[in-house]
Amino acid sequence: MRQALILVGHGAGEEASVLYQQLTEEIQKAHPDTWLVMLHGKPDAGQAAEELAAAGITEALILPLLLAPGHHLSKNIAAEDSEIRRAFARAGIHTEVKNNGLLEDETIRRTLADHCIRNISG
Repeated sequence: MRQALILVGHGAGEEASVLYQQLTEEIQKAHPDTWLVMLHGKPDAGQAAEELAAAGITEALILPLLLAPGHHLSKNIAAEDSEIRRAFARAGIHTEVKNNGLLEDETIRRTLADHCIRNISG
């Protein structure tokens, strides 16, 4: 059974969308069944759910691209009745959510800390 990976970005205009799309394309090299969904903007969950259903995919892992847990993660993504989860359920796709912010991952935290230190150091 194929499991899709659904990346969920916040969405904040054209520049952010380009960066999210670049990340998605990098991941698709290793895992072709990767889709991008934006909380605010396009592509939205309904569009992605239709594409997954058309591809015959019935299972998906939702991975939020949010730094810290909070309202968007708990209410807009992870909640069973969130718009995102309802869109996939309507398309017959069972979803599981990685209910963590990116900063909860030690490697990501260290990478961001190194980035900050490099910038302050010149």
